[in-house]
Order: sequence, then C-alpha cells, then structure tokens
Amino acid sequence: RRILVRGSPTTHNAMFQLLKVAALAHAACAFVWTPPREAVAFRGAVVSLPQLGTVTISSPQSLLVVDRATGRVAITVDVGEPAKYGVVAAFVATLPRSRVVTLTPTQILMPGLVDGHAHAPQHSFAGNGLDLPLLEWLETYTFPAEAAFADVAHARRVYDAAVARHLRAGSTTVSYFGTIHRAATLELVDACERRGQRAHVGKVSMDVNAPAYYVEASADAAADAAETFCRAVLDRNDANAEANAKAQAKAKAKAKAAPPAAPRPEDEGPHGRPAPPLVTPTVIPRFAPSCSARLLARLGALSATLDLPVHTHLSENRAECEWVRLLFPGAKGYADVYRVAGLLHRKAYFAHCCHCDAAERGLVRTGGAGVVTCPTSNFVVGRAQCDVRAWLDEGVDVALGTDVAGGWSTSVLVALRHVIVASRIVAERDADPRKALTEPEALYLATRGGAAVLGLADEVGDLTTPGFLFDALLVECAGSEHAAYDSFDDVPHPGAAAAAVSNGRAPQSASPHRRPRLARLFEQFLWNGDDRNILDVYVAGRRVAGARTPGSFSVGGGAMSAVASRVRAVWRRCAPDTAAAWLDTALVGTTCAAAVAALVLTTRAR
Repeated sequence: RRILVRGSPTTHNAMFQLLKVAALAHAACAFVWTPPREAVAFRGAVVSLPQLGTVTISSPQSLLVVDRATGRVAITVDVGEPAKYGVVAAFVATLPRSRVVTLTPTQILMPGLVDGHAHAPQHSFAGNGLDLPLLEWLETYTFPAEAAFADVAHARRVYDAAVARHLRAGSTTVSYFGTIHRAATLELVDACERRGQRAHVGKVSMDVNAPAYYVEASADAAADAAETFCRAVLDRNDANAEANAKAQAKAKAKAKAAPPAAPRPEDEGPHGRPAPPLVTPTVIPRFAPSCSARLLARLGALSATLDLPVHTHLSENRAECEWVRLLFPGAKGYADVYRVAGLLHRKAYFAHCCHCDAAERGLVRTGGAGVVTCPTSNFVVGRAQCDVRAWLDEGVDVALGTDVAGGWSTSVLVALRHVIVASRIVAERDADPRKALTEPEALYLATRGGAAVLGLADEVGDLTTPGFLFDALLVECAGSEHAAYDSFDDVPHPGAAAAAVSNGRAPQSASPHRRPRLARLFEQFLWNGDDRNILDVYVAGRRVAGARTPGSFSVGGGAMSAVASRVRAVWRRCAPDTAAAWLDTALVGTTCAAAVAALVLTTRAR
C-alpha cells in the first residue's frame, strides 16, 4: 500500500512488470500441477514381481504407457531398450490429452494392493471390541453392528467411508463381505463403482445359529435373496459392458474419419481388450456353523449355475472347528463340509485356514481353491496363525486380507508386516527356519498372490507386461516430517558400518547389505509407510484416490491461505473433481504470485 500511494512511477512500473512475471509463474503452475488423472505415460522406476520371492525395480528412466481407452498397460520400455522409444513417442502422441509424469528419484510405481478378505459393515467399529475370541466377539460386537445395516441410509454412509478408506490405503482390489440385507449390500456395490474400486462383493447368507434379530427366515429365503442380489449385479455389469462397447465403437469410428496420425500399436493387441466388470458378485455363506446343510447346498448350486466365486471362512479358531465337527458329524473335516455342498472349487477362496491339517490342505489343493491369510485378526480374534509356507508348498495360491474389523487396520501394508512376523513365530514354533517369509514373498502375496486367489491373475498385479490393467500406486518412498518415518542419505546403511569398522578402510561394496538407494527407501516404505506415502491410486488407468488430492498443495499463509481454502471448499461442493482441481491449481498459482510480489515489493519499500 505504501508503494501504490507514495511510490514513484518507476516503482509502479517495476511492480507491474513483476506481476507479469507472476502471471507467467501462475501459468506454469497450472501446467505442472495438472491432476495426474489425465496422465497416460509415466517415466520412472517400476516395481515388478515376476515370481514368488523375487522383486525387481526398473531403471528410473523406464517408460510405461497406459491406454486410457481400456485402462491397460500398452507399452513398457526400460532404459536398455532405446530402439522402442520412437514407437512409444508415436503412441503417446496419438492419445488424447497425453502427458508424461516424471517420477522423482525417491518415487516408485508399484502394483496396487489386493485385500482378499474384509468385512465392509464392520468398518463402523474398526478398532473397538478386540478383547474377545471369535465366537464371543461375533455375539457381542459383530452381529449387533451388522444388524443396523437394515437401515439403507446407514449402510450408504458407512460403505462409502469404508471404500474410500481402503482406497486411500492402496487397496485397488478388495473382496468384501456385506450383510444379510440385499438392498444394503447393493449400496456397497454402488460405493465401489462410484469410488472406482475393483471389488468382489457378496450378500452374506446365514439361516441358523444366529440371534433372532440377525438371521434369515429359512434356507430357501436366504438362497433366493443371494441369487436376486447376484443377478442384479450381473445385469448391471451387462448394461455397463454394452454402454462401454458402444462408446468404444463410436470412438473408433471417429478415429477412422480423422486425418492419419502417427502409427500406434494395433488396437487388437493385449492392451486393446475390454476391461472386466469393476464389481464381481460373490456367493458368501458366512461360515459353516451359521448355515444349514440345505442352504450350503443351494449356494453351491448357485455358484455353479452362474459361475460365481465363493468367499467364506475356514478354520479360524479352535472352538469354531470343534463346533463344525459337532454340527456336521458325517463330514471328514471342515473343508469337506464345503466340498460336499459344491462350494469348494477353482473359484472358491477361504479366509484364515489356521488349523487345516495335511488332509484338508490336500482337499483345498485338489479343488483348485485359494487361501486368504489374515495375520492381524488371527493374532487378536482367532488366537492362532496360519502356516503360509505349508500352503505354498502345496501349490495353493495365497492372498493377504485385512479382515476388518477382526483386524483393526484397512491397510494391506499392515497385514504384510504381520504376516512376516507371524511366519517367523511359526518357524520358531516348528523349528523350521524355512517357514519364515521374506519381504519379497509377502509383497507377492499382497499383489499377484491376491490377484490369483480372486481369479484376476491375468488382469492385475503386473505393471511390466502389456495387457495388464493399470491398477497401480505412485509411492513416495522417502520419509519426511509429513510421513510416519524419516530417511537419511548421509547415514551409512546397515552392514556398511560394520564392514568399515573391520579394518577402517573397507569399501561399502564389501557389505552384502549394500543396495541401491531407491531399493532401501522402498523397503522403508514397506515397513513404515502408510497412506501419506501413497500419492496416487489408479484403477484401470483412472486416478481414484491418493494423498496428492486437489487441495493438497499448500503455499503461503495468513489471510490468503484462509481465503483460498474457503473458496476451494465451496467450489468442491458444487463442481466436479476436474474443475475443482483446476481451481486449486489457480489458487496455488495466485498464492505463489502474491507471495513473491509481496516479498519483492516489501524489500523494495524498505
């Protein structure tokens, strides 16, 4: 104000020149901070898991191109394949609004996490009621909480929050239990589609051994409700597929009518396949004790008729296993109950599996089913641990599950850490060091293992093979004051100090622990990271969540930041995400310009 009122013409001219520079800076901000949802190409390090126990991190100069029409990986080029760069550039040029996102040296692209077992309604009391073993826990906490989902409005509110929380934690695919309420479980399907999360969703079926306020009237009523739910989701998927096919046909016709562009890979290549439905309906008998033999048989027939996955529990708790033996005396074991009912097959997967002996493991393997180990809830509610190595030795696919709310966290990263700890306990218990899982093995279970269990082995879990869906996380691996941990580049890494001390001059290469910086930071993220490190979450090439959301850039302070925050909040309530993001960009640029102008002009005034 002093300059405007008392300043000379020369000072005024300098001020206006500075504002012109600030306007250019604003434009630059608008370009650099365009939301990554429009990106189709990424340059940076990419994590791949070619097989169990092996993790590779590509060069930071790697290029990964996503076909936005199908959401699939189109081309991947590592630094060792320069001959492909021309093809890549031509392909990127043909895609609308394409741009390259260049990762920093501490960032990495990794496959999205797969949560093989979670109870969406139990998100309403996650972190509470972890003081009881399984059967008492169900009666005291779970059944009352789930009964409340007869209220569809309550279900809508909780399910939207649950899906959003799982996405922010990096779970691009989740297999959810609903409740016995068909309408409420359809709200869960709506939440997954609205938020963009890939999911298996099922209405829970249970007709016996449950409280009168939370049980279905009969086996036939329960099975009929399950069939109605599954057919409703399948019909919705068919309608969506038809609409997508029409849109793609229209886009191809428009492309043919347009002038010839640079050559691009054939549309009928692996990346040209249409994406599968976002939500797959699932048949869910809660567990054998809560289902009559007739209900189990009808659900088995439903799964066979509609060719649907089966998702249920198996051998979580010793008291539960003993109860099953009393209820089904003619069965050879817990797994045999499901086999007899037609529920043990190649599309079935079972949560927990802590007390299965060799015979039951063989039965599951023969049926082609999968296993979801839930180490967090196994510690707390199940009071046992799964011998994961025994299942892997049988050739059975194994996934990780959070099992909210038996597990208190929606993060598969927490389950990853706990499965390593649990496996070490099992190894010590059985005096067999081989049973301890390594970090690469646990990460495989959290990604490709989960994809295999859910029947998505050829669709998700790999970012380096063209044709796979781009379900991915962009992760900031370095710790900071804004993360849950710190990273120090000037501190010798583990093993180096010991080697140096041995003779005072030993090179770091003498240490077997020496690894590239990004690999060490990625290990830190696996053990310490959380949703604050997950900047972007992509499902089928579309950004659906992440810590780097519109409004996450905070520049400046005082009244300007307060006004910007207020305007942004109002705008985001009435505008779509893209418009809100552009406004956020403008506000950031304006705040930058104002801050620079104020600093320079104040200095000149002094």
